[in-house]
Amino acid sequence: MHPSLGVIEPDCRNLFREDGRQRLLWFAAPPGSAGAEQLELLSVVGTRDFAMQRP
Repeated sequence: MHPSLGVIEPDCRNLFREDGRQRLLWFAAPPGSAGAEQLELLSVVGTRDFAMQRP
């Protein structure tokens, strides 16, 4: 859940070492999906707060 973009639903893949002691979780969205667009926008927006602030 992102405060500006809402719910982002990526796919999750698990990559395990052969001995099972470590794993890598890889989150990505299918190309062309709403999640992919949200992640692309998030890479530009980052942590900036676009809420209106009064002077």
